[in-house]
Amino acid sequence: MKAFPIKGENGNYIYFPNEKDTVINANKFSTEFMGLNVDNKEKVICRFLNPEVIKINPQKINLLIEASKLLKHENITKTYDIIIEGQNIILIQEYYEHFTLKDLIYNRQLKHTKYDIFFIKIIIQTLIALEFLHTNKICHCNICPENILIYHYYNGRPNFDEPEVKLTDLDSIKLNYSSMFSYWEEHKTFRLLYASPEQILNLENLVGPQSDIYSMGMVLYETIAKKHLMSEQKNNFYIKRMQYSTPLNNSHNIEDSMFDIIKKACAKKEFIKSSRYYSKHEKTEIVKTGIDHRFKSAKELGLALIKYMEYHNYKV
Repeated sequence: MKAFPIKGENGNYIYFPNEKDTVINANKFSTEFMGLNVDNKEKVICRFLNPEVIKINPQKINLLIEASKLLKHENITKTYDIIIEGQNIILIQEYYEHFTLKDLIYNRQLKHTKYDIFFIKIIIQTLIALEFLHTNKICHCNICPENILIYHYYNGRPNFDEPEVKLTDLDSIKLNYSSMFSYWEEHKTFRLLYASPEQILNLENLVGPQSDIYSMGMVLYETIAKKHLMSEQKNNFYIKRMQYSTPLNNSHNIEDSMFDIIKKACAKKEFIKSSRYYSKHEKTEIVKTGIDHRFKSAKELGLALIKYMEYHNYKV
């Protein structure tokens, strides 16, 4: 097993690119390797950004680098070092013993409704991280269960009373309501199943905090129902159409007061016809109407969930 060294401003690291079992994740945006901080012997993630993405959208990469340097919060995964070597950009990030929220939602042992409070607490912790990003004028733009991490102990159990949560994957971030990035089809990094209507319709000047709130509403629905609203739908065209047009329906018998919260988070105005029959101005006005009916902030959605817990005599 041959180790390759990486020298950063804040430490020295090694990783093992020739060993398949050290690859944590690989996608069109980056490849992540398990690594080691040589100085303190702690595990780290060595994340290599795809040079092609860097060429296509240098603005996006610059924002990612600046955000990784400056935005420090206990509910967001830490970046320890940023190394730029020619065309290569490497992020050294914290390694975290975790489940993803997706893992937990579909864990059969957690199907019982008695665990709903555990999942709601995870959502509230994630909303705290989002409120921090939004206050700093950053929209995450890719909220989904895979990007919400929950720490687990060495016995493989999370803390059910006080879950430790980290929001990860800042790859899709943008400045609130800016048009600095183009979401052309082949380079989209957000998940259609959780994306807001304004993201899907490329109305970038409308993409901001309430877009993340929409996505959190979709995640909240899935955590309670243990099934995504569109889990049976495989066709991207119909997923897009449902996301920007079809109102939410309570097809999984979610308790009414909880569904009211989800519905407000995911508020949208229905398109009578396919979006291609509307001008950009008309689409903007329709989508704006839906946004105006959503929660105004991540904090407001979090407070609604706390009130829900208090009303049902759950321990907050």
